[in-house]
Amino acid sequence: MLSRVKFIRDRVIKWAEDTWVKHDQLVFLFLSLVTVFFYWIHVIANFRANFPNIVLFAATITGILGVFLTLVIALQESPAFVRLKKYFPDKNKEIYGRLQKQLAYSMAVIVFSILAQSVVLPIPFFINSLALGVLSYLFWQMSIGSFYLIVVLISLVTRNFEIPQKTIMK
Repeated sequence: MLSRVKFIRDRVIKWAEDTWVKHDQLVFLFLSLVTVFFYWIHVIANFRANFPNIVLFAATITGILGVFLTLVIALQESPAFVRLKKYFPDKNKEIYGRLQKQLAYSMAVIVFSILAQSVVLPIPFFINSLALGVLSYLFWQMSIGSFYLIVVLISLVTRNFEIPQKTIMK
């Protein structure tokens, strides 16, 4: 029974990861539309009250990504990265590109939240919904994208890759 549950859990995790890798932009769009829908049906009443928490979360993500960027730069000559460069040269560039994008998204969330919090005038419901859609898209992109990137980097750094040695056939 326990092995069956583990098998199902592993398949669900594999399906979620495959869906995420292939259709990440659609996942973000779906989550932001769900967020706006919750705002329209008044489940989310006042999203402006959460801006300080959003800024704090984005700043934390920015700090964590900065640490991982430093770690990736420091580990360029480790066996894992040497093997990565040798067998998958595009993945090394992809890791730097993803780090750069996630840092840009977290900075965009911070700037957008500060700008939206600074608006004093009453804003129509439709404009609020549009702003919430943009902010939630950036927020989901930053949070889930950063989580996925951190998981990839941790698995890359902590695995003990042995560089295969050439053997001479007799």
